[in-house]
Amino acid sequence: MSCAALANISFMNTDSLIKYDTLTIVLNSIRQRFESSMDQSLLKDQIITLLANMSQKHQLIVVSSGGLIFLIQTLLAIDIDNNDNRTMERSKILSIERIQQKIAVALARLGNHKSTAKIIYKLNGVSKLIQLCKEPKQRNYSDTVLLASIAALKRLAQSIGRLPFKELNALDLIDSKLQDIFIQYSIKNESLVPIQQQNSITIVLLLIGPKLLLLHALVRNVNDGFERLRNHLPLLPNQREKRLSKVETLRLAISYIKHLQNLLES
Repeated sequence: MSCAALANISFMNTDSLIKYDTLTIVLNSIRQRFESSMDQSLLKDQIITLLANMSQKHQLIVVSSGGLIFLIQTLLAIDIDNNDNRTMERSKILSIERIQQKIAVALARLGNHKSTAKIIYKLNGVSKLIQLCKEPKQRNYSDTVLLASIAALKRLAQSIGRLPFKELNALDLIDSKLQDIFIQYSIKNESLVPIQQQNSITIVLLLIGPKLLLLHALVRNVNDGFERLRNHLPLLPNQREKRLSKVETLRLAISYIKHLQNLLES
């Protein structure tokens, strides 16, 4: 919950986060937790949101705190080809997509610095972004991940030049217009996100850019959180049949917590 709160704060103001060296503290505190548990997708999602927002104005701090290493290690560790995404939980797959697109946004921002862009390339960050573009299964056929990856590669190319992309056989991802590349590599028919929803998202993202990716992912995080909360409430059959609003869900959760508290005290 603390990481989620920090991620939300970073959308509005990062001065206090810089003042108290928040990134270093957070990254140091979570390393042991990740080592002891394989599935920490939600926590990683929040930390990556924090890093992506901090990367907009404080690129060098993100690098010095170990944030860049964390981003690339997390991106490289995701290999959907080694998992049958038809048997994975929908929430798990969507979480992976959010993590991939946020890392791409963060790398695009960090890539403004030539020295940082070279580090991203040496750590195989560029080759992984190219893979996400050219191998749609690696991004679960997600158009938002594709768009974020193309934007990141174009930004990195401005810092490290065309030669690395020539060596990786990926000049087509930086030489053409973003819209043309997107149309070439976009595959909508197998994604878990409905096609109509993807089309509308894609049009808006092309016009507004990477920051909307983070805001869109944040809204999805909130919706997923409320869905998990509803699943833990002892709802009546008629309540389960209809779609409860967020306000109704919170009211029921408060009542349920008070009921449990009374049981413990009695």
